[in-house]
Amino acid sequence: SAPPATPATPTIASFSNDTGAAGDGITSDNTLQLKGTAAANSTIKIYDGSTQIGTTTASSTGSWDYITSVLTNAKHVLTATATTSSGQTSAASGAVTVTVDTVAPTAPVLSSNAIVNTNQVKLSGTAEANSKVTIYDGSTVVGTGTTNSTGAWSVTTNALSTGTHTLTAKAADVAGNVSAASQSINSVISGSTTPTPSTQIESAGATSLVQIGENYALYGASGSGPTLKAYGAAVVEGQSGGWVPIGVEQTASGYQVAWKLTGKDQYGVWNTDKSGNLVSHTNVMSGSALKSIEASFQQDLNGDGTVGLASKTIEAAGSTSLVQVGENFSLSGGGAGPTLKAYGAAVVEGQSGGWTPIGVEQTATGYQVAWKLTGKDQYGVWNIDKGGNLVSHTSIMTGSALKSFEASFQQDLNGDGLIAGSSAGAPISSVGLTTMYKNWSDIVTIKGIADANSQIKLYDGNTSIGKVTAAADGTWSFQTSSAVSDTVHTYTAKQIDSAGQVVGASGSAILGSTASNTLKSTSGNDILVGGGQSDTFVFAANFGRDVIKDFAASGTAQDTIQFSKTVFDSFASVLSHASQVGQDIVISAGSDTLTLKNTKLSALNSSDFHFA
Repeated sequence: SAPPATPATPTIASFSNDTGAAGDGITSDNTLQLKGTAAANSTIKIYDGSTQIGTTTASSTGSWDYITSVLTNAKHVLTATATTSSGQTSAASGAVTVTVDTVAPTAPVLSSNAIVNTNQVKLSGTAEANSKVTIYDGSTVVGTGTTNSTGAWSVTTNALSTGTHTLTAKAADVAGNVSAASQSINSVISGSTTPTPSTQIESAGATSLVQIGENYALYGASGSGPTLKAYGAAVVEGQSGGWVPIGVEQTASGYQVAWKLTGKDQYGVWNTDKSGNLVSHTNVMSGSALKSIEASFQQDLNGDGTVGLASKTIEAAGSTSLVQVGENFSLSGGGAGPTLKAYGAAVVEGQSGGWTPIGVEQTATGYQVAWKLTGKDQYGVWNIDKGGNLVSHTSIMTGSALKSFEASFQQDLNGDGLIAGSSAGAPISSVGLTTMYKNWSDIVTIKGIADANSQIKLYDGNTSIGKVTAAADGTWSFQTSSAVSDTVHTYTAKQIDSAGQVVGASGSAILGSTASNTLKSTSGNDILVGGGQSDTFVFAANFGRDVIKDFAASGTAQDTIQFSKTVFDSFASVLSHASQVGQDIVISAGSDTLTLKNTKLSALNSSDFHFA
């Protein structure tokens, strides 16, 4: 008999979502839905380059579709083959090339504004190269433009009404990712044909630095303040060579003004009186040395993308957290604690060669800190007094010998997946949520992590809505149409073992309706999305590590964050625990953190918070 025929070459007919400019092959969606045709009932194998990334089955009519797992931010060349039940495999389909880009541009910077044509404002600034810049008056679009290959742009607004207009800019890249808003600039339309040129240099915190003509003004919230002066005269642009002022903040006795030497990693700070007169100044310092004063300026002065000393939580198991702050380590219990010290000085990252601290827990007399030698099965434990000072330490031990310490640390110190003394050595499940979003057709995508190849069961409230299997790298993705019901939805994920028992549970992904909602976080690590109206996000004590994806700090749909008074009791206390980390704000309360995605510290005000 004749050998089985080779099946027809399949096609990849489309992918979605194709965000940004349709048809350009660039998207911000990193879980693509592929659709195509092939031989009826054949097995379809999907490839990214030469790597197989999934399989699906064609229907009896030959149609097929497949949703990829999370793709990296890169160019992906996707093809498909079809295999019949007799084992015959087709040639590869034509390639579909898709570039995935999920990274939002940095916020634009407004560098100048001027009134033109009596009732329009000409704005100039910088943003990501070749991005689309949109100008807003409050929440209303009043102009658009495009940056050039160096990121420079200039936009003249539509005609504006008489009065004060608060203008901001956002940038959108070719993939459709939209940046956070720039700093705001107030422009006054008076009807006069004579413009008053001014440039707002910065407005982070409670005080703004504004250049008016050749001089500099230190403006408070009222929009007024003294002129910056030195030796009895107003400071004039360029009088100090390449030194330019970059930031200001009010103090109890006057103001502090930060300066930068153009093109150099050199900075300085002036102290002025309440009338703006120079009183004293610091020595010249580097950008890294400047980090210690950034928190008081509420501003990223040295341009490294963070405000203040960068902090990283190394571990937060048990009642005490080990946090790296700059080059040092903090032993944080309930939001405060000493710096780790040895022989009278703070421990500095890397000073002990490959030895790094991996865990901490409070004791009756102080703390215990666990250490590991990178790349080796070698560990040690320090005993610390209540001031954070080294008192004594163990001998070097192996990971198996370290097991006796794990119960008191409440942590898997040696990385074998077990905590000694916990539930008869029950396995540790890593199930958690990483993101959630809803598209225009009310399809909700929930993504997370878990143990490799594990079974994940999804819930909307107490209702089971489906299952998914984690990939070999532990990632998983699930879609549901349950949000067609326009109410608040609380999604959770549970990891199920081979016996059908729950071995791990995630925090909650809480999705608001199209109305105004009150969304209450849980004690887990939650993701919250309000939905576009004025929403209230409520956080009690021990709220976990939570993320608000769509917090609106101003506008007609301004949101509110309500903290328990046991966490924070004032706007000032919130600000003192908040830092700018890239495009996000991170508010820390002991081992708990709240991240406000794509939000600037300068955008926050007291009306954004309530304390109960």
